Amino acid sequence: MAVETDEAPSGRRQLGGRAAGAIVDQFVVAGTSFVLMILVRKKIGAAALGEYAVLINAMILITSMQTAWVGDSLTVMNRFERRVRGALIASQCGFIVLAVVGGSLMVGSVENGRGALLFGAMTALWITEEVGRRVFMARQEFWQLVLNDVIYGAGAFVGVAVLRVLVGRYSVTLVVGAMAIGAGVSILAALVQLPRKEVQVARPSAAAVREMARFGSWRSAQMGIRPLAMFVVRLLIIVFATKTVLGNLEGARLFSQPAMTYVSGVASFLLPLYIEDERRRKRSVPIVLTTVLLVLPVVLYGVGVFVLKAPIAHILLSKNAHVSNTALLGWLMFAVMFAAGQPVANLLIARKLSREIFWVRAADSAIGLAIAVPIIQHVSPDLAPWALSGGMVVGTVALMWLAIRSGRRQQRADAAFAGAVTG
Repeated sequence: MAVETDEAPSGRRQLGGRAAGAIVDQFVVAGTSFVLMILVRKKIGAAALGEYAVLINAMILITSMQTAWVGDSLTVMNRFERRVRGALIASQCGFIVLAVVGGSLMVGSVENGRGALLFGAMTALWITEEVGRRVFMARQEFWQLVLNDVIYGAGAFVGVAVLRVLVGRYSVTLVVGAMAIGAGVSILAALVQLPRKEVQVARPSAAAVREMARFGSWRSAQMGIRPLAMFVVRLLIIVFATKTVLGNLEGARLFSQPAMTYVSGVASFLLPLYIEDERRRKRSVPIVLTTVLLVLPVVLYGVGVFVLKAPIAHILLSKNAHVSNTALLGWLMFAVMFAAGQPVANLLIARKLSREIFWVRAADSAIGLAIAVPIIQHVSPDLAPWALSGGMVVGTVALMWLAIRSGRRQQRADAAFAGAVTG
């Protein structure tokens, strides 16, 4: 019994250390993005922030699809098997082409030709960096991941300073170029940090890609739905209003960013944890407790931010920055629903129910968009995050029902297996 007592605290310490590393890493990544957005808002203006938000949304859309297909596949499957590794390499090459071509086309409405191509190149570097990040996550080496992302941030900030001297003025294109520099440096850092077996290449195989697509395609589509809905909403605001209106709405969204970062940090740790739990048929942390630990801090943070809105806006944005209470509360509600859905979604991914999650996400995004379009056009763009949050409520309830149903099915299967063995 003494051995078990000693091992349990040790296991919890390791678990806590990895979770802390995951959360710290998300704050490093999101903190870098946050500072760049503040830089755009303060140095270039609200309209530029609206434009920059469209670019970042397009990058997130492509990255979400890529990291779901490639990143989740290398986590769930045996990435050291040559056939799987070949499929991963072939898939990544396909996403690089998508990043350059698709990314450039997506932002063509808000960027000129050269700016759009630079954005496509930056996104290609970004998703290549993301592969290294996901390998660190799969290895549960979150503090090495922190180092890698600190290097990205340092490269991006140095890039801003150098390009500012060379170009002579700040612009959205300059910030995109600095992000490309940071991503390039981070890729090199990952290659240095990771062991040789993690970076070995294998011959791409179309047949293996088709096999991987059974898991990756549904997961990729599912991960792309919500960023796509956000992208459509942002373009609609520009069409029905202006870039400045979108920029003001994005200014309100910045207040919820730390809460979203906290949730993303924990969520990045949940998938490897739940995959291991499913293998052992034992839950490390009850899913209800995990959900509370995600949602409660977001609610408390939201209360504090709303009370201190005026001084925070003065520091982050500018003296005369407009921050709508309606928009601010809407984004905080969005963060709460994002937190509520993460544990159950990651549990379902670990159970390889990507197709089911896709249909739920498609439904909740469709509901959110159906509410958002008339509200943006006829009432106020400030209500857009409320509309999206409404759809997320429906989606979270549906995911919980799926988790309960799949859990019961798994229990029946385990009981039948145990009965067959003992019989």
